[in-house]
Amino acid sequence: ENVVSSVVGSGRSTQMHVSVGGQAELLRGLTLMAYQLRDWQRTKYDRHLGSTNLADYISDLPKEAVDQQLFPKDLMFAATLGSAANIMQNLTKASSAVALIGVDGKLQWFSESASQQTALAVIFDVVDGKRATETKVADVARFLSSVVEFLKMSEQALNTRAAILRERDAQGVRPVDQLREAQGDLKLLVMALANFLSSETIGADGLVRPLYSYDAKTETVSGASGVPDIHDQTVVIRALLDAADTVSANIYRTSAIDLFSAMNARFYRPELGFYTRSEDSKELDLAAVSSVLVAGERLAPYLAKERATEWSAVSKPWLNALRDAAEKLP
Repeated sequence: ENVVSSVVGSGRSTQMHVSVGGQAELLRGLTLMAYQLRDWQRTKYDRHLGSTNLADYISDLPKEAVDQQLFPKDLMFAATLGSAANIMQNLTKASSAVALIGVDGKLQWFSESASQQTALAVIFDVVDGKRATETKVADVARFLSSVVEFLKMSEQALNTRAAILRERDAQGVRPVDQLREAQGDLKLLVMALANFLSSETIGADGLVRPLYSYDAKTETVSGASGVPDIHDQTVVIRALLDAADTVSANIYRTSAIDLFSAMNARFYRPELGFYTRSEDSKELDLAAVSSVLVAGERLAPYLAKERATEWSAVSKPWLNALRDAAEKLP
């Protein structure tokens, strides 16, 4: 049983395709939607869909018979939270591609492992019902950050007034109680994914490699590979900071700072006054600018004074330019 079973049902297909990056974005989107649907607190939803009454659209029945919200906020919140929780529940199913990495480099699939105590975890795509042998490190990082956002929402969700989430089942258990119990497991998942990002994906130069794979025959990890890209560095930095805040572990923040230092050494171009997308590039990339600024600003409060001053000198012109542009937009 799980919190979603009380809200929405879910089927299973043997020929499904599940993208780690797609699941991360879906979970993030549902979590952001749940924030707007908080039934214990007034939000923008109340001024729009929440104020829509069924009686306004059905004129041939007595108003008192249809005088109710067309989109009840508590039920919408329960359904949205349940859909997000279903993504978490899917991690434990037989088709799950969450793998635990042993000290011997062997993979144990989460759904098949008798002992699920591990320091490292990684997640792969599912393609045509089969686990892929390669994953994008940036997708794993985004998934970690999405789990952190869901955790924050789930802590607030305990305030819900939705009857469907607060009513007890035949065993006397409420969905909100199940959600509270699941928070500990999700924090362990965050820690295991952060351990993976901070150790398994880093090359000898201190930079994140974009891909991570395993041998399908032996189910032994092949490790990280590929040419470092600045986008991967920044996404992993943000994920490590999310993990540090969630499980109160400074070691992940330290790993993020180390990664930032390696990024400075390899990607910063004095002649441009900023970072390039790859080590070989000599031109600015707008996508790289935005990703570096977000990661750098998140990390700035934890940098040593001298390093923070250097970062401010680099970032300030860009941030000011972006603010000026935003003010001039219609």
